Amino acid sequence: MKFWLALFALTSASADVAFRWPDGMVSTFATLIFWYLLFIMAAILAMKIADRRWRAGEAERL
Repeated sequence: MKFWLALFALTSASADVAFRWPDGMVSTFATLIFWYLLFIMAAILAMKIADRRWRAGEAERL
């Protein structure tokens, strides 16, 4: 979890610096793409964890 928090802090800080362009629409669009990709990565990770737990037989205990 600490790894993901550090990665989030690093990428959000770099995205904030990289997307400070005079044109606000480009900045907003790039930020939305960044958050969308971050959300997709989190969803894929959650599905992988759930699949591993299901395969290990932990689904019945939940």
